Amino acid sequence: MEKQKINWLAIVVLVIAYQLIAVLWYAVFAQSWMDYNQFTEADFAERSVTPYVIAIITALITNYVLAALFKALNIDSAMAGLRLAILCWIGFTFAEVSTLYIFTLKPFGLTMIDSGKSLIAFAMSGIVLGIWRKYV
Repeated sequence: MEKQKINWLAIVVLVIAYQLIAVLWYAVFAQSWMDYNQFTEADFAERSVTPYVIAIITALITNYVLAALFKALNIDSAMAGLRLAILCWIGFTFAEVSTLYIFTLKPFGLTMIDSGKSLIAFAMSGIVLGIWRKYV
């Protein structure tokens, strides 16, 4: 039986896909997101590269951890990957964002916008990592 390895190419592809998902997601929800946060266009006049660098690093970490978990649990299908990724999203992302936002008095709509993007990203990771495996 072959041993499963971390598929770095899949991780890199997913990191790029995460950035595209974020661009599309927040393009759709930009005005609502800005309204919930009480931001204006002026707040973004001086754009920094730092948030984008952090987004890439965290996408890399997230997908590496998911890939390591998939390897440890021998996830070997899109459906099994999707199930586990959504379970991880519920238990780690949605639960934490919901708790943080309720204590910081953020509206539930903002919770749904911010965690919804992660749901799409996690689901895609689950499917891709479940299908695109690498063996030694």
